[in-house]
Amino acid sequence: MPIDPLSPETAREVEADVRPTIYIASKTTHAARWRDLRSAGLPIISTWIDEAGKGETACFADLWRRCVSEAASADALIVYREPGEVLKGAFVEVGAALASGKPVYAVGCDEFSFVNHRLVRSAPTLDAAISALDQSRAASETRSADGGRGLTRIKQLEADYADCNRERERWKDEAMRLRADLATWAGIDAEIMAEDEQIAAASPPPSETGGRE
Repeated sequence: MPIDPLSPETAREVEADVRPTIYIASKTTHAARWRDLRSAGLPIISTWIDEAGKGETACFADLWRRCVSEAASADALIVYREPGEVLKGAFVEVGAALASGKPVYAVGCDEFSFVNHRLVRSAPTLDAAISALDQSRAASETRSADGGRGLTRIKQLEADYADCNRERERWKDEAMRLRADLATWAGIDAEIMAEDEQIAAASPPPSETGGRE
């Protein structure tokens, strides 16, 4: 049965299509919270949250391959830390995101020097981090739209310039044809004048006596 296009499920799917993907780096104790946010529509791509319980990871080599790959490929990373928590693997994921040029939103990490990295933004709460991420996306889309309009205008100017060049070449060709026609007409006039002179030279002079002889 098709999903109602106005249903909450469809709305969340559409929103997930336009919102940037997010990788969450945190202690495994928060995995349930991230699963709930993902179910609510937040585009979290961290797969470790589905195997955060003891004994749920079948292969740690594969887990870390996914963690690094997902952190590097997500549009943004949120690293979350509550007071007193000691992050370990989360720092590896932060490094993967930064190495890939992705923005990192850090919650509860002000005491660490990595927050001085140009791609890191500190946020007081998780909600503030998500809001900042959405605002950054909106600003990026605005810049992209402006850039697209600018590119369209440049292409239009280039097309207009090409049209002007074609028009100029057309008038240039027309002028050359007119010059050729003028030269032809001048040649014809010269021939006619020469013929007139020949006829005049061959004609007898008029009689000076007049009347009957």
